[in-house]
Amino acid sequence: MSTREKELVYAEEAGDEETVESIINNENETQFSGFINKKLIGVISVIGIATAQLGFPFMYLLQNQKANTQTKCNGEMQQKINQEYHNRNSNFIKSVAPALASSNTITSEAYNTIISSQNQAEEAVKMLIRQGVLIRTITPSGNPIMVYIGGISQYWAAGKVSAYQYGAERRLNYNKNIRQSILGIRINKKEVQIGVLVGTERAEQEWVNPVNPVQQYPYSASIITYKTLLINLFANTPEIVTKGTRSHYYCNECLIDSAAASSKYPYFTELFNVQTYFSSMSSALDNYIGLGVPGDSFDTYYTGSPVYVSGNECGSPVISGFVTDVVNVYDVLNDLAKLSGKNFDDIISRLKLSKDMLKSSAFLSVIPPPNSWSYQDIFEWAKMYLGYDDKLINSMVNFAVILGILLSKYSEEIADEIEDRIYDGNSYPCLDYNECYNYLSKFVDDIYNLVKSEASEKEFEALHICRSQAIEVDENCVNSCFNQVYERLKNLPYYTQWHLGAPDDEGLREAAKAQCEYICSKFNMSKYEECLKNLYPRKGPHIGEI
Repeated sequence: MSTREKELVYAEEAGDEETVESIINNENETQFSGFINKKLIGVISVIGIATAQLGFPFMYLLQNQKANTQTKCNGEMQQKINQEYHNRNSNFIKSVAPALASSNTITSEAYNTIISSQNQAEEAVKMLIRQGVLIRTITPSGNPIMVYIGGISQYWAAGKVSAYQYGAERRLNYNKNIRQSILGIRINKKEVQIGVLVGTERAEQEWVNPVNPVQQYPYSASIITYKTLLINLFANTPEIVTKGTRSHYYCNECLIDSAAASSKYPYFTELFNVQTYFSSMSSALDNYIGLGVPGDSFDTYYTGSPVYVSGNECGSPVISGFVTDVVNVYDVLNDLAKLSGKNFDDIISRLKLSKDMLKSSAFLSVIPPPNSWSYQDIFEWAKMYLGYDDKLINSMVNFAVILGILLSKYSEEIADEIEDRIYDGNSYPCLDYNECYNYLSKFVDDIYNLVKSEASEKEFEALHICRSQAIEVDENCVNSCFNQVYERLKNLPYYTQWHLGAPDDEGLREAAKAQCEYICSKFNMSKYEECLKNLYPRKGPHIGEI
């Protein structure tokens, strides 16, 4: 251990916050190109003192040359990103800016929690906005689709998720079966809130995909974040969430502010590998500590966020993984203290440490990304880490491809309205491409005719009722599918390799059932047309036509 390291450890063990902050700040500027955001120097100092009391001091300058070099290059990476934003290099910005995802339809729990919160803006952002990446990829049949990999909020209602990449919106299918397939998997009674969603790609202009994913071990890393911007935007909104008719709840501001924030200048927050930077800390803990400050915490907003490190060329960003399993630092250290017979509250009180600072940062895991952004690599990753079945993937992709083809014949304005109307939360059976094309083209035509005739909301609702009634689930198919999907979910390497713990069996069964019901659904065209005939006896073959 170098003299400087010894000084830092001694100051942390003594609880000398001023000296700890001074040493870390000096090393940050002289050795690591200002890697740690200045507003977070105080946070990592408090964390280092707290962990040192439990035998795990924070070590910034290490004997590990690979870690030191990566952290220095990460500092240069942040400087490069800042410079490219300053130069308004739009293609570079699009490649590094994370996508912001949200839904304008939300659960009653989200609505009630937010309206009763003392800080509605912060609560709404934490509950309803997520970060990820938005990728344009080509299917084996040669069709373009959009794929979102990132955070999934349990507070989004089934239907449509919108993702925004540097101001550009893409809509993603989030039907009730996909929702349950993702959120049904629970670890330690918490949903694993990361997923893959698929949407149409109708735009003609070139799309800039995220920087390359790499299988690189991040000793330290950066997250590009819009959270502060979003909180400020939400704070200027008089009514963030609203209650509609029939117990429907909405956050229209979520989409408006996500679109606005995604084209603005973001901030950085930093991650440190626990095993590398916190001497002797148990490997049973999650892999990283992410830094936050009171009022801008590292919380579930970051679940699914892409993690950036410097690539082989020092300062050039690549994506080395995605965040999972966020738990605040105070809770983890409090539990560790109890195991060693110590009272953590007494420790932080004696040393006059900020409990709010400890609660604002988090322990987390990082899972590796796909090998590339190719269609094959993305969905192999979805199968391995998220338990997506091949048939589930085919159904999701077929729906996106077919809908994109059908909408291409309309103007952008009409296509947008039809697409919004399509996403009602119910599933569209699309395992069989031809069957899906036939009934979906009929349904799109019916929606168009209602749009053209400026029909009432009740007529649109009736159309969806008929479609829902026409979906039939083959229970024999579900029974034969269930065991296969359940066993694969139960044995995913995701849980054992990344210290997340054993998955909840009931949740796995729910997820397996949701996947199989989607896979085993059929659309009964005769039942659909009969329903329409009963509702609209005076109208022609397409509702809206007299």
